[in-house]
Amino acid sequence: MKYDRLTREELLEKVNLFEQELKGYVNRLDQRYKVFFERNLAGIYRSRLDGKIVECNDALAEILGYNSKEELIGSDAKMLYQNIRDREKHLELLETQKFIKNKKLALLKKDGTKIWVSISTTKFGDNNNRESDYMEGTIIDITELIHTQELLEHNEQNYKAMLDESPYGIIIIHKGEVEYFNQRAEKILKIKLDKKSNIKKLFPPEVIKEKDEEVTRTDLKHIDRVEFNAGADPVFLDMYIKPILFENQQMTEFSFVDIRDRIELEEEKIKTGVFQKLNNQLKAEIGKKERIENELVKSLELNQNQAAKLTESLKEKDILIKEVHHRVKNNLQVISSIFNLQNAYSKNEGIKEVLKESQNRIKSMAYIHESLYKSSQLGKIDFEEYMSKLCNNLIRSYTIRDNQISLLTETEKVLLHLDQAIPCGLMVNEIISNSLKHAFPENGNGIIAITLRKRKNRVKLVLSDDGIGIPANILKGETNTLGMQLIETLVEQIKGELKINTDTGSSFALEFELQQ
Repeated sequence: MKYDRLTREELLEKVNLFEQELKGYVNRLDQRYKVFFERNLAGIYRSRLDGKIVECNDALAEILGYNSKEELIGSDAKMLYQNIRDREKHLELLETQKFIKNKKLALLKKDGTKIWVSISTTKFGDNNNRESDYMEGTIIDITELIHTQELLEHNEQNYKAMLDESPYGIIIIHKGEVEYFNQRAEKILKIKLDKKSNIKKLFPPEVIKEKDEEVTRTDLKHIDRVEFNAGADPVFLDMYIKPILFENQQMTEFSFVDIRDRIELEEEKIKTGVFQKLNNQLKAEIGKKERIENELVKSLELNQNQAAKLTESLKEKDILIKEVHHRVKNNLQVISSIFNLQNAYSKNEGIKEVLKESQNRIKSMAYIHESLYKSSQLGKIDFEEYMSKLCNNLIRSYTIRDNQISLLTETEKVLLHLDQAIPCGLMVNEIISNSLKHAFPENGNGIIAITLRKRKNRVKLVLSDDGIGIPANILKGETNTLGMQLIETLVEQIKGELKINTDTGSSFALEFELQQ
């Protein structure tokens, strides 16, 4: 790559453009790799040579009997081996081969159960720096396959039923012709099989050899990446071939699984490695241009200074806004105090009641502004905390004896913007005030229950009591009280849905969408 004919600005622009394109492509490949990693039916793992598991997928956790992959990540892989010497031999083999395919090992599940697996492992790293070396690979549970092969020798009577339920595709041949196949084999190969079909027409020549007819009962042949093209789409198989005694005759069993996902994952890893190498080369070229890098650093420092000034300006605005809320709250308290004085001088009980209701409404708004200037999240209030303070104040205001009215709450933290907090606060004030005044006649005892929940972007608020309920004429709209008019108007203001139930006492269920 030549730079001598380009200006510094042109060179920087080309380098940045190429780096962005490369990073975007690598990110896309990385996302595809993660999808294949997580969705693969085979267990996938990455661990250090000392045994610590760095990463794995949920399929591996399921194979080993763990609830999630998080239980495995960070644990020691040595505890998974039935015989620790098997792992030591595995590591010794990796030192010379770097890659091991489909090695059969005995592992232990979380509950101590022994399972058989087929493990493929690749070692990565530089032998000169063993601390950075690691290995990764795939694990396929072949316990059922091993058990199948063992049980064939002891329980031939139930063999066919067991083969039918096997997760492996199984075909049994005799003298080159199909004698048995399970449904799984047809599903994997995506073709319709028939008895007496010639096996040589199904699989390539490297799989079918004359000597396979004469192998002894102890032979087990494994072939990786068998390509099958008889169906609509090519299928890649991981295949085991073994002689068996079937229907009192010596035959050959072909058992296989579809490994297309594993192959696609390996191909994606190769592509990722190529682009990672290109990315490293690009970094090396950029490193040679120290002068350009220094200029970028200076520009960055300038931007940081500007960002600091902007942050300081925002802090000043926050202080001013909090001061506004504080003054609004003080002004509302002054108005409430004036109503209180007027109430003391008035002798008309009706006027006293109206003044008290208005005073409580003003207090409900004052509490909101008080919560706003005390909140760390300017513009939002903790409605759970606000509602607790409001309801306790109303109960003290209306009840005569201590513990006359019990307040039961089942709430969670919900943050509301001012535009929703004020209408909701006024509605809570009206409904709770109505319960305290009318639900429990003759100073009777009672219970008021409050439920506040948020599910995704919806808020549900339920206010109920076990009092005498709401008169039918009010629910039907025959008597249109100021409180009900105010509640209906506030529900429309926040575009909510209100349901009233009077089966036992009274219940107001409000549901609305949370403002973002």
